[in-house]
Amino acid sequence: MITFYSIKMIYRYIAVIILVVIDYACCIKHYNLCVSDSQSRLRDCVRLSSPNAEVHCIAALDSHDCAFKLKNQNAHLAIFTAEQIAFVAPIIKHYTQIIFKVQEPGGLPTYKLRMGVVVEKNITLSTLKGARYCHPGFGNSARNDHIMKIFESEVVPRGNCLSKNSSIENELDSLTKFFGDNSCRPGKWTEDASLEENLRKQFSVLCANCHNPETCSNDPSKDNHDEGALRCVTQRGGQVAYVSIDAVKEYFRVYGEYAANYSYLCRDGTKMDIGVDQPCAWYEEPLDAIVAISELATELQNKIKDWMQGSEEWHESLKSVLNVDHSRTLINFNGRPLDYAKNVNENTDVTSCERTIKWCTTSSLENEKCETLKHAATLHAIKPELICVQADSVWECLNKTKENENDILGIDTSLAYVAYKYYNLQPVQYQECAEENRYKTVAIVKTNIANSFDDLEKKTVCFPEFGGLAHITIFEKLKTKRNKEACLDGDLLGQFFAETCIPSILPELHDASNYCSLCTSTNCSLPTKRSYFPDAKAVECLVTNPEYAAAFINANSIKSILDDPGYRSRFREDQYRVLCRDGRKMPLNKTVNKDCAFETRHNGLDLIVGSKSLSSVQLTDIDLAFRKMDSLFGPSSKLWLFNMYGTYKGTDDLLFKGKAMKLASKTSMSHPTDAMESLMECSVSTERSTKVRSIDREMGLSTNFSFQVTTTALTRVDSHEGVVEPPTNCYKSSGFAVMSSKSTIFSSVSLLVFVTL
Repeated sequence: MITFYSIKMIYRYIAVIILVVIDYACCIKHYNLCVSDSQSRLRDCVRLSSPNAEVHCIAALDSHDCAFKLKNQNAHLAIFTAEQIAFVAPIIKHYTQIIFKVQEPGGLPTYKLRMGVVVEKNITLSTLKGARYCHPGFGNSARNDHIMKIFESEVVPRGNCLSKNSSIENELDSLTKFFGDNSCRPGKWTEDASLEENLRKQFSVLCANCHNPETCSNDPSKDNHDEGALRCVTQRGGQVAYVSIDAVKEYFRVYGEYAANYSYLCRDGTKMDIGVDQPCAWYEEPLDAIVAISELATELQNKIKDWMQGSEEWHESLKSVLNVDHSRTLINFNGRPLDYAKNVNENTDVTSCERTIKWCTTSSLENEKCETLKHAATLHAIKPELICVQADSVWECLNKTKENENDILGIDTSLAYVAYKYYNLQPVQYQECAEENRYKTVAIVKTNIANSFDDLEKKTVCFPEFGGLAHITIFEKLKTKRNKEACLDGDLLGQFFAETCIPSILPELHDASNYCSLCTSTNCSLPTKRSYFPDAKAVECLVTNPEYAAAFINANSIKSILDDPGYRSRFREDQYRVLCRDGRKMPLNKTVNKDCAFETRHNGLDLIVGSKSLSSVQLTDIDLAFRKMDSLFGPSSKLWLFNMYGTYKGTDDLLFKGKAMKLASKTSMSHPTDAMESLMECSVSTERSTKVRSIDREMGLSTNFSFQVTTTALTRVDSHEGVVEPPTNCYKSSGFAVMSSKSTIFSSVSLLVFVTL
């Protein structure tokens, strides 16, 4: 029989159990493991979110972001490649310590990759000139260009820098003049397919000894990268090969009959037999390593040893995240990151061109991001070298560019007109933008003053800025409405509207129109600093002047303005409406679609523009450098080294617009208007759109762990004439003036501006 006493005792036991469980859960110490956004790690990190797991994942945008998480102790440990350690070592230096190396399957306990040089017996360091060169090729994601160029940069004499050649042409020219005519240096030399084809024809001697000379490639069905180079040497008459030492051992184990004819060539000129156990190397890449914050280094080293022996589900997930399995083991190590990968930064230039791209930045943080990108580019042997030049404002950068003290800088597209007309610039590349980031021009009207666009005639209206999308959109509407040719800085708007103010209007136009009559002296002329949120300034202009009728702004700004208590309190539902192009009026809190907007254009586009005097060589160098950086540090990269478009120390839109998609090229377009339409429409690729992937959405599991995936890219525009059609009656030179029969509205974007005349 169950008594009151027995029930009481049962409750006591249950309470004790609950307290023990709570106490156990509370006392589990959690360590944060910094990880990238690869899908395999996402799945493993879900399992590490269980209550009994002692390690939890913390997401990082890239290795640089992870380094700051370690420095600030938001993360306690991470796994890095040697290249990543070399990249972030200046950040984590004495704040962290390497506690383990991750040994490769069947590999040596010291190195992940060793590259050596195999030569015919009669070849020495002094007789390399004229030898037929065999190379594994470029495009292997496991080996960057820096690694693959170390041997040739050591032996090819520097000094070949012809001004008529681009950097890649000078490099290939140097190689053809040093190595024999029947060589094979296959793979991807550039990121430009059209240029690649021309280079293969121009420097065909570097492809002549490949299995497929026309495509400059080896047979993928028979050759991996290293085996193809070794076949080139042993079976196709080559004389020197730069290859992985592990591959050499495996190749001559299978084809031992060739071994007696070849030797290892060492950097000091000595030679070793092919059969030696420890041959000399030209490059040695240390193993991947686990890094921990210094205060917990010993503690985590001991705990990880125990966790690797554990059998719980989270233990298995941790092994997977750390890339440890039955074939990969952890090796104890104690060392500082700065000492771990010293040889990663060797110079691999075979020319002496020393060309640079000077990039003007407008803040210390943007300059810091520029320097970080420069470091990443250097690790991958990208030429020309970036030089970061800091200024106080975009206007100072424009002046520096105008005075030839600078090559490129980033500005909003709303400054494109001013940048072209008054700084004499041309577009070179542009950045496409994401579908969800479109600029939709609308009018916010006071319903007691205006109920249609026609009602705005001879009324005072507000614009964010001169030359911006809202200004250009309404200019185009009036030009169509009046059926007349006009220029943006003419008096078309001044003839339709009453006296008004369009901030940042050009000084010489003050007397020619009504654009400046209501401006203050500080917001009429070109400002010394850009308004942080110009749409809000246009709305403020409207709400603080009872007699004003409308403000033309981006519809996407309305929500942010309404969320500001200072503005929201001024909006009464019955006094303001969004005026659509078809005359409909909508409440301010309703979503504006493209059918309502006067014009819809994509937002967040970086346009690279430069001096009209830039040579084709300079344009090619700049184009290839940005393409290469985009491929390595853009949305499609798997390096996890650095995201050039992503948030930097919590700040967006430094150097590039982070919400854009890619740079689209005019090079594939057959007619100038095609390029203009591409700029106008910002073609969208669904595979590369900006998104946030979270585990609970993708896997149906509940966790706060998620990744921000930022996708952006760059592409070249051949010349400014292809971006907009030349004006017929506005200016003698073409540029950003709005004048063609087609709508030439730009997105609200960032521009990279090159040196002016």
